[in-house]
Amino acid sequence: MPKYIGFARDAHDWESMTEAEIQQAMERYVEWSEELKRAGHAVDGGPVGDDVKVLRREAELMVADGPYVESKEVLGGVAIVEAADLDEAVRLFGTHPHLEFGSIEVRELGEL
Repeated sequence: MPKYIGFARDAHDWESMTEAEIQQAMERYVEWSEELKRAGHAVDGGPVGDDVKVLRREAELMVADGPYVESKEVLGGVAIVEAADLDEAVRLFGTHPHLEFGSIEVRELGEL
């Protein structure tokens, strides 16, 4: 079955939330993942770190800090699901609790 990756993009001000509100939101993220596993959709993913390196190859390998985002929207995490097609993946990600806080970009994950 094809795999699809959802990039959780975030423009929400998490700092304005209490610890209890953040914990409750994270619990809903875990519940979403567990529900999809029970329904037969393999799920993987998690939050992404704040320390980022951007690699480029010119005459030699260049490593820079970044990326520097111009907007307030940043990548907060990823999730991988198995779905019959992109429409089903969109339906699955359409139930993700992250949509209360930001957007989710969905793409098919190719095989190597």
